[in-house]
Amino acid sequence: MRLRVCVVCLLVLTASCARAPGVGPAPLTGSFDVIIENGRVVDGTGAAWFYGDVGIRGDRIAAIVPRGVLRQARASERIDANGLVVAPGFIDMPRQTAGP
Repeated sequence: MRLRVCVVCLLVLTASCARAPGVGPAPLTGSFDVIIENGRVVDGTGAAWFYGDVGIRGDRIAAIVPRGVLRQARASERIDANGLVVAPGFIDMPRQTAGP
């Protein structure tokens, strides 16, 4: 499950990651099933990677935000991706093939 969650990658980065210079994002305090934190987020658009957190609810990516924004949010499971690349939204095709 962890590998599958870590391989999911969003192709379009949401505007919530953009912010005015000198202004930090407000912490999110919702509830998530899984939070992947402290990873290098690569969104697949060609934009530069950034350290960030990814929040997942059910089978959907609910938040892609700069590192630390989900620190106060509740989660059933937290995955520390320090030193790893998180590519939310990409589909792992070999794992998606139908079996016999």
